[in-house]
Amino acid sequence: MITWHEVREELLKDPNVKREYDALMREESAEQEALDRAEEEQRRRASTPPVTPRPAYA
Repeated sequence: MITWHEVREELLKDPNVKREYDALMREESAEQEALDRAEEEQRRRASTPPVTPRPAYA
């Protein structure tokens, strides 16, 4: 029985397949980084208390 890992390694020996695979992995990596940044920003905002304005005294 052949495993998916073995099939993938065999396919990636083809330079055209490897080029497309690498391009897809870069695109997916960039998307994941953007999601991670957005998630971190959301967590940061949730962890900081809201700023309440102080009343201005004349």
